[in-house]
Amino acid sequence: MATTGAALVAANAPMTLLKATYPRTWSAADWASDILPHPGYGITADAVLRALEA
Repeated sequence: MATTGAALVAANAPMTLLKATYPRTWSAADWASDILPHPGYGITADAVLRALEA
């Protein structure tokens, strides 16, 4: 979950600083479309790394 949070910040902070987006105005659907892919990526990356270590 910490990695997911870090990925969200890393992805959204530059866009917010450049004024390309403003997350405080996002709807629930906007947040869901932003949040949902990150845990999926983290779980997949973890599984691949564990498989490579075996």
